Amino acid sequence: MIFNLRKKLEEWVRSELISPKQAQSILHYEAVEKSTGWILYGITGIGATALASGIISLIAANWMAFSATFKLCVYFLVHGAVGAGFIQLSDRPGPWRETLLILFAVFFLAGIGLVSQIYHLHSAPWKAAVFFVALTFPLSQLGNSRTLAHGWVLASFFACGTWAADGQPGSLRWEFFTAYPVILTALSFFLERWGIH
Repeated sequence: MIFNLRKKLEEWVRSELISPKQAQSILHYEAVEKSTGWILYGITGIGATALASGIISLIAANWMAFSATFKLCVYFLVHGAVGAGFIQLSDRPGPWRETLLILFAVFFLAGIGLVSQIYHLHSAPWKAAVFFVALTFPLSQLGNSRTLAHGWVLASFFACGTWAADGQPGSLRWEFFTAYPVILTALSFFLERWGIH
């Protein structure tokens, strides 16, 4: 990225669009401000996934030993702690903030599953997926990276697809599912235009 930028800046200096001092300032800004790349976010994401998988495995091994009240209390405490951590870091962009935001969003799905399991609630999978998508849409707009927004789009496609598959023959659900990418594109256009993301 910096190499391509350097070549472009040299071209602009030769064309006298910017001064050499401005070119150096731009290079310095890009080197310092943009130093956190996708590699760091990827490593942090893998670490968070490994940590979450280890915790889930530990809990799953002892699941029947815990009471329903204990399970719910621990869930709400952990979810609240992750949310509080995100709020503490909300004014400091970086991989920790993004990781906490993604974990906070994923914990909504875990909570939906936990409440459904404890209270023996049975419904079509698309209902839980639509509820998750509705809960996490505001969170998808808070990220500095596009990771959560892309995850939200995938979750919304899953919700829409399972909803369409659950429909009666002849219903307009499949037509809506095929039009869904156009709807999302229009939504992203308007959100960008309004300065939301």
